[in-house]
Amino acid sequence: LECLTFLNLKELQKMGTTCRYFQSLLRSSAGARNGIWWSIMKDMFPHVPLDATMSIISSNDERSEHTTKAMVLSPANVQFTCCSDVGAMHNLKKNIHYGALLSLASSASETPTTIDDYYFTIPESVRQLSERNRRILTGFLSMPDLGAFRRYDLQMPDRTKRTVAQYLGRIGVGDRSIRADHPFPRPRVYHSNIDVSQSLVGMLRREGREVDGALTLFDRLRTCRRHCHSVGAVYQAIHTTMKQSAFVSPYLSKMNQDRVEIDLTPRMLAYFEVSILPRDKTQESNDDPLQSMRLDEGMERSRPGNGRDEVVNPCVAVGLSIRGFSDKSRMPGWDIYSYGYHGDDGGIFHSKGNMIRVYGPTYKEGDTVGCGVNYQNGGIFYTLNGDFLGYAWMNEKNVLEGKVDLFPTVGVDTNNPLAFNFGSRPFVFDFQDFVQQNGSIADK
Repeated sequence: LECLTFLNLKELQKMGTTCRYFQSLLRSSAGARNGIWWSIMKDMFPHVPLDATMSIISSNDERSEHTTKAMVLSPANVQFTCCSDVGAMHNLKKNIHYGALLSLASSASETPTTIDDYYFTIPESVRQLSERNRRILTGFLSMPDLGAFRRYDLQMPDRTKRTVAQYLGRIGVGDRSIRADHPFPRPRVYHSNIDVSQSLVGMLRREGREVDGALTLFDRLRTCRRHCHSVGAVYQAIHTTMKQSAFVSPYLSKMNQDRVEIDLTPRMLAYFEVSILPRDKTQESNDDPLQSMRLDEGMERSRPGNGRDEVVNPCVAVGLSIRGFSDKSRMPGWDIYSYGYHGDDGGIFHSKGNMIRVYGPTYKEGDTVGCGVNYQNGGIFYTLNGDFLGYAWMNEKNVLEGKVDLFPTVGVDTNNPLAFNFGSRPFVFDFQDFVQQNGSIADK
C-alpha cells in the first residue's frame, strides 16, 4: 500500500484491473481508504475540510446546554457514504468503490469553495490615495472596486466561528452582487453513436410498418439533392445521442460529537446556502483604509422621495449567474445572464428588472436561503430555513443541457454579515434526502 501512494488516480484505476487481489485491496482495505484514497480526495476536493479542525456542538445534559469542542478531521472520525439506488434512503453503502466514484468527480475548478477573493481586495493604488482623492473616486468607481466587502471569522453565540462576507458601504445606493470563485459542478456530456439502420428497423417494427422498402427509400433520399439536407438532419439526430453522466462532488451531510459523515453519492443536483447573520460591530474588521467613507448609522437608510423621505430596507437576493453577468451594477435576475429570488418582496427575477411573480416568503436577518439546480429537469429551486419552496424555473436550457457554467451569486444591499456554505458543513436543508429522492442516478 505504501508503494501505491505514489500513484495518481488513473494509475490506481489501472492497477485495480491487473488482478483480483489488487482490486479487492483497493476496494475494501482500511489501509487503502485511510492512506491512498484519503490523500487523493484531500487534493481533489478543497471545498471539503479534510484534515481541518471543526467546531462541534455537544449537549451536556437534559436541559440542552451546549458546549463547543474542536475536532480535527481524520480517517478515524470521518465516514464516507454513498447511496446505491435512487429513492433508497436507507440503502447507504459503506463498502465504497472509491476508484469508480472518483472517476466521476468534478475537478477543483468546477466546484465552488468560497466567495471570489476579488471582492475583498483593495487595489494598492487606492490604498495610497489621500482621503480627499478617495472621496472623489467614489463618484467614478463601484464600491466593490473600493474594497467595500470584508471577509473575517465571526464568532457565533454557540462559540463556533463562521467565515462571513460583509458589505460596509451605503445601502439603497447602487446595485451589486458577489459570486463564488468557481461555478457549480455539472454533468459530463458525452455522445454515444448507434447504428442508424437498426434504430430505424426498431421504430418501423414498433409501428407495424414494412421495413425493407422504407430503408431503401431512406437511403435514396439521402442521395437526393432536393431532400438530402432534411434527411441528413434526421440521420444525424438518430446517429448521435447525447447523454449526461452524474458527477461526484462530496459534501458534509452529518456532524455529531464523534463523527462526521461525507456523502459521495453520484448526483445530478448542485446546491449552496447563504445565512443572513446579525451584525456585531465589535467583531468587524478594522483593516479598512476607506472606513471614513462608510456609513454606520444603522441598517435602514433614507433617500429623497416625492416630497418625503423613503425608507430603504435591506435586501439580499440569492441566485445564479453565467459568464457575462455584470456583478458591479446588477442584482441576480436583472438581466438574461442571471436568476434571482429577492428577499425584500419574495419575487423571482430573470431577464429584466421586473418581477416575474411572487415565488415565496420574504426573508431577512436570521434566515438561511438555499439555491440549487436539477440537471435532469432543467429546474432551479430554492429553500428557506430548511423548507423546500418548489421549483422557480423548469426546463431552463442553461441548466438542462449542462453546458453552461452556473455561478452561485448573491445580490447584497445590506450590512449584515453573510455566511456561505458550499458543502463544507451540513446544510440546513436535508440535501442528502433530496438527492436520494430526485437526483442520484448514473445516466440520463
